[in-house]
Amino acid sequence: MNFQELEREFLRVSRVLNRQHDKDQGIDLVGRFIKSRFGAEVLFYDFKVDKNQAVVNKVSDKHENSGTPIPIDRPLEDYHNPMFLKGEKEIDPYFGDSRELFLMNEVYAIPVVSRGEFNNLLLLYVTGNKELSLAVQAFGKFAAKELTAFFSRIQNSNQTFERVLFRMNYLENILLFQNRKFNINQIMKEMVDNIPKAIGMKKCTIALLDKKKEHLLPYYSNFLEPEIGIKYPIDREQMDDHTGILALETKEPVIVYDARTDPRCDPELAKKLNVYSNVTVPILNIQGEALGVMYVDNGQYEIFTTEQIRFLKIIGGHIGLILSNINYIDRLQSEVRTDGLTGLYNKESFLTLFQEYCKSRQKSKAPFALLMLDIDDFKKINDSYGHILGDRFIKKFSEVMEKSVRDEDIVGRYGGEEFMILLKDTNQETAYRIAERIRKNIGKIRIRNISTTISIGLAVFPEDSKKSRKLLEAADKNLYRAKKAGKNTVAAGPAEGHIDKF
Repeated sequence: MNFQELEREFLRVSRVLNRQHDKDQGIDLVGRFIKSRFGAEVLFYDFKVDKNQAVVNKVSDKHENSGTPIPIDRPLEDYHNPMFLKGEKEIDPYFGDSRELFLMNEVYAIPVVSRGEFNNLLLLYVTGNKELSLAVQAFGKFAAKELTAFFSRIQNSNQTFERVLFRMNYLENILLFQNRKFNINQIMKEMVDNIPKAIGMKKCTIALLDKKKEHLLPYYSNFLEPEIGIKYPIDREQMDDHTGILALETKEPVIVYDARTDPRCDPELAKKLNVYSNVTVPILNIQGEALGVMYVDNGQYEIFTTEQIRFLKIIGGHIGLILSNINYIDRLQSEVRTDGLTGLYNKESFLTLFQEYCKSRQKSKAPFALLMLDIDDFKKINDSYGHILGDRFIKKFSEVMEKSVRDEDIVGRYGGEEFMILLKDTNQETAYRIAERIRKNIGKIRIRNISTTISIGLAVFPEDSKKSRKLLEAADKNLYRAKKAGKNTVAAGPAEGHIDKF
């Protein structure tokens, strides 16, 4: 074998080792390669457990003496340099027991060092009248060097894997046993920052489905800025990149080796995000329902190993479990925060949110409005038609009020037939228009041809007051004014302020 052929063999083994993530498989690969190309047998000595003996494995085929602990009579320092040994007299002082077990005639031993520590030995040998050529000795040196780098990489990866799994288990336990003491955004930020390190990659984004399951939103990323506001429609007609959709549909990882040419990808989006090879992993809850996906890539072309994909699936499972636990805790807390009949915030929860929001606006002085609403003559409905029909009215009123305001506004049931609405970032003029819309929509409700009206009191920050308690009092006083003026009205401002009667 000439030098160029040997160089090609070096490169081939190096490439294959770079795609391996299992130590035993890497050793076996090198041993089989040496035996098939050079006809030499391979032993692998492991000194990690006991420095006075080595666990010896014959590589590339099964042997009855493989895995045998063999005593080491010489100091380990005597094995730190490559050595070529021939015949019983030269071999026995170093490998006497192995020579007898494996009938070695010529031996070439090369140390394998990982992180500066000598723990392994690669031993090439032949039996009978065979000889170890200079080519196999040169390849043995190269193989030991590659295994040294391979072991270091495996050790680094394993340590990182363990750290990330520890983090995820730790975070999972926080959610299971400590409820909501930790912020979910901090937890997911920890995830996207550390997942790439665990698999030797750089980029990670976790995109979750919106409430209607119509879009994937990249909520958490270690390279995308949140303000970019990218949305991925779950619709093949609207979206050229189908990897997220495929992962959600199949509930299996989608592997892309070239996002610039793969028909499942959007090449322009890939260029914009600097994506080449990537994996999209579905995130499922404990019922197996899709919650979102995790995208990982390295900003370069890469072939993903089975071990990487398997580990990514494990990570996706952990994230799904964490998110499932959060949703479970949210549901439990929601039962405490919300009104049982309407699903709106109850009085205590609404007042807490209102007070926090009012406090947050003290410095900015940005306006917002508070509505206090009361169903007119509701007692007559209960007395005349019963509480079951009354409850139907209450539920219908709640639905109409929620539909009449924006998603960011907060609606609560204050008690009985009274409701409150916090209109964020709203001045008095806009708040009045919204109150009118609610009043008119409520007037359209018909149940068994029965209808009723609603009266509304309006207070605005900071005009009416800068304090939450005073704002509540102002809204309550205006509600009283609306009732006194004949009901079915909206009252705003001070005692002499605006009021309409219908």
